[in-house]
Amino acid sequence: MPSQLIGCNRELVNRFDQTRSLTLPARIGMYRLVVCRLLLVFVLAGTLGAQQSKAIYRQVASVATALTAGSAAEAMMPFDKSCAGYAELRDDFSALVSAYQLVSQIEILEQSIVGADATLTVRWVLTLSDPVTQLSETRAQDVTVKLSYLRYQWRIVGFSPLDLFNPELQKSRK
Repeated sequence: MPSQLIGCNRELVNRFDQTRSLTLPARIGMYRLVVCRLLLVFVLAGTLGAQQSKAIYRQVASVATALTAGSAAEAMMPFDKSCAGYAELRDDFSALVSAYQLVSQIEILEQSIVGADATLTVRWVLTLSDPVTQLSETRAQDVTVKLSYLRYQWRIVGFSPLDLFNPELQKSRK
């Protein structure tokens, strides 16, 4: 029968033939070993996926944390300069932190990681407080964040829409 298998790996067939000659306890031990190895592979794969998710989350959270701390330059650090709207976003962040006290909060709504690319949908809540008038405004919007694993780290390569961070938006609403 094994000789009739077409396109089958000969080594695999030989191993199968060898296992038939083993005693039942030996076969059970061998199967346990195979199952343990498979479980180890799945656990390691899950751990790596969790580590990727944490690294991605840290990059996006560092933007929110830096805005709350009032540091536009630090908020731009996770962004790759190839990101569409990079200069506009840098200018908006600088204008916001110089004109307002900010509280920036994020919540990950969706996350997709495929190889070296990730896409997140983030619910971004931005509270702007004017230190002079003591008035505040809260803005909220779903933002799509695209990241790529570049130069040994996750970098933000897409960020839209940008209007949530437009400092002129509040003035145009009045």
